[in-house]
Amino acid sequence: MQKKIAHSLLLTVICGALFACGGSRSNDPVEPTQSALDKTLQLVVDRQIIPVAEKFAAAAASYGENADNFCALQDANSLADLQQSWKNLALHWYHLLPYNFGPMKNDVVFPNFMFVDAYRLRGTSYTATVREEIADVIATSEPLGSGYFDFLPFQKGGLLALEVLSFESANQQRDSDAIVQSYAASSARCELLTGHAAQLVKRAEAITVGWQQSYNGETRSYRERFLAAELPDGTPPLTELLTVVQEHLDYLKQRSAVTSVAQIADIPWELMSATVAEVDALLHGRQEDQFNFIAVMRSAGAAQAADTVEGNLAFVYQSIDARNVTDFEVGVSLLDGNFKREIPNGLDVDLGITFTDGD
Repeated sequence: MQKKIAHSLLLTVICGALFACGGSRSNDPVEPTQSALDKTLQLVVDRQIIPVAEKFAAAAASYGENADNFCALQDANSLADLQQSWKNLALHWYHLLPYNFGPMKNDVVFPNFMFVDAYRLRGTSYTATVREEIADVIATSEPLGSGYFDFLPFQKGGLLALEVLSFESANQQRDSDAIVQSYAASSARCELLTGHAAQLVKRAEAITVGWQQSYNGETRSYRERFLAAELPDGTPPLTELLTVVQEHLDYLKQRSAVTSVAQIADIPWELMSATVAEVDALLHGRQEDQFNFIAVMRSAGAAQAADTVEGNLAFVYQSIDARNVTDFEVGVSLLDGNFKREIPNGLDVDLGITFTDGD
């Protein structure tokens, strides 16, 4: 890092000459300047975070359509579509979870993410709570009021409620016939299914609106705030991003996510693969992207640190392929450490960004 700082003037001259000549070319090396970092952050937002949020919102809408279709038909084929739709929705959620900030945490007390995935809050399983609530609603034999879902606590809704309603019968059987029969026996079950689906669509849409249009009622989007380095609490954008990804990796290990989430649908490893792939994409960008965090680290003289990160990523992928829980938790712990040390150091991030200004 000292060598990089010592060469700040040279880097500024190089970068200035580069942009004066009409901009960078695809085969030009990435210079470790503020301009390179700003470009990388912009690509992360526009090519990673916002598209992932949009895909999650689209998956939520698709699930809602499949819920309506299943309630109309109530047969094995429409149930299979519903279940596959939930799996797709959960996969997109685990792509989005590494970016658990901004519109995801729009409220200090009741943020959007909590109503989608209560388990992510503190690692508490609310499966029994959800099952009890469903049973209580069905037992009343009364139509749900219009405000039921609006005032439902976060522990009783979201992805978990939809997983239970999609993959379990009233007595927790998981075969298709039993599930279909449970719906035929009580119209309230479809009220719950479609109502919970609509609430999740609302939350998913709020996240995309926050990133692209209006953040918490403001006239500008969170994207604008983030890229302008004007976050509400004054945290530098890169610090915010690296911190939330590190927290997500810590959550995967500390809360034993691979043995705790999506157990009814039986796709925990698929979710772990999705979320690790997203972290990988965050670090490496798309194939056509010149600017990405690993490239900036290497150009800044932190090639060994970059190699360490990539080696740990490979180890995590191997653990997923082998379905090895112990190795997976070791691997994500190593990546967690990389986001605390190697990556911030390689990008020269401490209490704030101290890159050379390359403008």
